[in-house]
Amino acid sequence: MHRRIAPAILTGLALLIGLALWARTPATAALPGPEETPEPPASPVRPQGAVVRIPFPDEETLARLAAWLDVWEVHRREGFLVAWVTAQERRVLEAQGIPVTEDPEATAQVNRPFLRSGGQEGGIPGYACYRTVEETYADLAGLAQAHPELARWVDWGNSYDKVTPGGPEGYDLQALELTNPATDHLDKGILFVLAATHARELATAELATRFAELLVQGYGQDPEITALLDFNRIVIAPYGNPDGRKWAEQGYLWRKNTDNPAACAFPNYGVDLNRNAEFLWDICGSGCSSGDPCNIVYRGPSPASEPETQAFQSYVRHLFPDQKGPALDDPPLPTTNGVFLSLHSYGGLVIYPWDWTGSPAPNRDALRTLGRKFGFYNRYEVCNTSNCLYAIDGSQTDFAYGELGVAAYTFEVGTTFFQGCDYFEETLLQPNLEALLFAAKVARRPYQLPGGPEVVDVTAEPARIAPGMPVRVQALADDTRFFSNGYYGTEPTQTVQAARFSVDGPDWLGGPTFPLAAADGLFDQGQETITGWIDTTGWAPGRHTLFLQAQDTDGHWGPPTAVFLWVVSAEGMELETAPSSLHGPPGARLPFTVTVTNRTALTDTYRLQVEGSDWPVSGGDGSWSAGPGEAAAIPLQVSVPVTATSTSVGVALLAVESTQEPSRVGFVTVQALADAGDGGTGQGVHRLFLPLVGK
Repeated sequence: MHRRIAPAILTGLALLIGLALWARTPATAALPGPEETPEPPASPVRPQGAVVRIPFPDEETLARLAAWLDVWEVHRREGFLVAWVTAQERRVLEAQGIPVTEDPEATAQVNRPFLRSGGQEGGIPGYACYRTVEETYADLAGLAQAHPELARWVDWGNSYDKVTPGGPEGYDLQALELTNPATDHLDKGILFVLAATHARELATAELATRFAELLVQGYGQDPEITALLDFNRIVIAPYGNPDGRKWAEQGYLWRKNTDNPAACAFPNYGVDLNRNAEFLWDICGSGCSSGDPCNIVYRGPSPASEPETQAFQSYVRHLFPDQKGPALDDPPLPTTNGVFLSLHSYGGLVIYPWDWTGSPAPNRDALRTLGRKFGFYNRYEVCNTSNCLYAIDGSQTDFAYGELGVAAYTFEVGTTFFQGCDYFEETLLQPNLEALLFAAKVARRPYQLPGGPEVVDVTAEPARIAPGMPVRVQALADDTRFFSNGYYGTEPTQTVQAARFSVDGPDWLGGPTFPLAAADGLFDQGQETITGWIDTTGWAPGRHTLFLQAQDTDGHWGPPTAVFLWVVSAEGMELETAPSSLHGPPGARLPFTVTVTNRTALTDTYRLQVEGSDWPVSGGDGSWSAGPGEAAAIPLQVSVPVTATSTSVGVALLAVESTQEPSRVGFVTVQALADAGDGGTGQGVHRLFLPLVGK
């Protein structure tokens, strides 16, 4: 999100002029750029520079430095910033008595060439974990093609190069829209994730792409992801600035788009798309953005001047209804639907509005609450940019929040722009995926649901049942899952006072809900184990979903958490065990055979699953086929423990599953007994038709 690109290599004279302007002007005078525009060289040479630490004694000095230099980090508590400087800029700073301390390791990392490692076939050179623009687009388009029941690959606009003749071909702005269209008649939550608005922030596009893949691959397998796509619309745009990204893929510290209205030198041209939105564009007058076309945070010649910004604003207005009054201090509706997340790097921050001022947004407390929920997952500092970095105007998040009331946040992920793959895979990826999942979970009511307890660690046992069998559900209701790393205090937490569940839909669909109890008998803590028994009488065979919620003493219901429950029927199969009971000495492996007869008109394939057993069960692996009227025999063994006594009994509950029809499952039990003699058998053949449910 913030100041990331090295300026053009300017002459010493120009730098001195810039510094003089900076010293004389109370706001953010910028360094002048060259008068003519050379064409990008055929094989451009990456500008060299250094990553340095610079102290600042006060806010005014910070603002002046941020208006001139490519500032990467701001450490307010310690009173220093980290910036990228050219050799000329460094000499000017030192000539003015400003201490400059270089970070040799960070400098070497930035200056190293982008080269493919041995065996690397795809990805950005030297960064195999990050797909190129073309690879990302191809993979996400492939997801949509392979899963038309969930995904659409949509064109939401054009890049600068795409609409400008005489230059590079440019790109379409593309997004993957994910939802279950069968539930489109519902008032779904809306989440929009936008990445790579700033070109050099490599990890953001890959994070967004992995999120899309996680959702598609988990649908139908993971109950939470399935519920998210059934009851939400999730839109993922991996590149807000694909033209600039192509330069970053070659190792350039490219930040802006590729517009060059004022003849700036390569590679210093472009408009900062996160300063170009029309909402409060150039509201600060100075310091938040720059009017110098060659400056790193050039806001553009006019509000929404860039095609990427025009497309962004149009798309956001298409996705989200207007849920905020026209006045700046009008709060969004408490029932606002929608979350917008802008993925940037770096810094380990979750940033909420306003960006343009440190003054409170009209519903700041609700914004902080959701931000601290994100912080619980990714462990980032949760703050407003004016207070943990510096103010900016014309930002995308201020546009989404200020015009439409959408809960809008910036994630500053990772520890550098060109983040190494090991850190990305091992540290950055999973916590931020979890934060994105939570964003989807509360997207329908982002200013209400995060205030209530989360329900986690849900179990439903047994997970597969015959109709009418009772099921025990248990979970943890937790009202303490917040983190901000000390910014603005801590989130108030309350005691959990109630819990409930609904079946096959969240509570807002209007169906019945049923109470759950505190496991210890009393709701009196911020963390409560909740439990209850569920009567499944009359439930149809197939997969069902339970939605669990908890409420705190302030009356806030948290987001529902989903868990699958399968109701199964043995209709169409006949089961026998031989023997049903068998004796053996300690250490013996007792043989049993389960025979399944196919009573359907089609060939079926079966597999055996152990639902529960007191003693070890082996065998029964693989699958067995049987035509209409045919039988398949499945052998298995139950091991009598060497410590068993003559009174010990081991019972195994076995499930025979049809691979053709998931809801066709039959249960059988076998019993193994330990004896001290030479053993005996209890032969028995029986037909088990339970559970029987008509279809």
